[in-house]
Amino acid sequence: MKTRKIKYLFWTLAVLFLTGSAVFVMLSPVFRINKISIAGINRITRQDVLEKLPFAEGDHILFAGKKRAREILVADGRIADVEIHRRFPNEIDIFIGEEYPELLLSAGKVWGLTGEGKLLPIDNPFEIPSLPILSGIDKEAVLIPYRRPESEMLERGLDFWRQLKGTSPQFLDKVSEIHIDENDGIALVLTGDGLLAEFDCDDCRAEILRLVAVLEDLGAERSEVSIIDLRYSDQAVVHLFNPKNNKPTG
Repeated sequence: MKTRKIKYLFWTLAVLFLTGSAVFVMLSPVFRINKISIAGINRITRQDVLEKLPFAEGDHILFAGKKRAREILVADGRIADVEIHRRFPNEIDIFIGEEYPELLLSAGKVWGLTGEGKLLPIDNPFEIPSLPILSGIDKEAVLIPYRRPESEMLERGLDFWRQLKGTSPQFLDKVSEIHIDENDGIALVLTGDGLLAEFDCDDCRAEILRLVAVLEDLGAERSEVSIIDLRYSDQAVVHLFNPKNNKPTG
């Protein structure tokens, strides 16, 4: 009997303690959010982020829904990823990963373009980064900010850029423009001298490697070359520049 009373008393005290602790946590101002830290923002303002959050300073930290907040923030086309952490007793840390262009798209005006093909508006021409330009996209394509256009020509251009990046990533800095033509051909304009390389991309990777090898073999003689035609199987046709009439010679 005595043992039962002790157990009963123990569990009663335990329940009272847990209940009291829960009430303290719920009612204590210690657990009210008093600081929201936001890192990683550049083009997005702190106020933009705060206005989207489903919680604010003064709310209880346990009711700060991280999952819902992340869903709301990544729905903003400018944001690629979000991490949210609670720091007890009363702080929230938010890390924003903004979308940044990996190349540019010339289509009526200049757009930023992510590696997945999402369009990023560039409102200030002085903010245009030095990146390869993708041109030749079909004129019928509907361009909507922060969306991926439905365009076969754009897909071909992106696929070529990805293969170029995967095959010879160090070569990307030498690329000025990737032009897609209506006959499924691709033309690459190189930085500096504007040398033109033409592809049919039956085997993009092999053609890219062939171009890199040809440029290495040319060395200083590259200045005499205007076009490198890689549309023929297992070979590269080099056209020399004719300074008399400013036209390439075969």
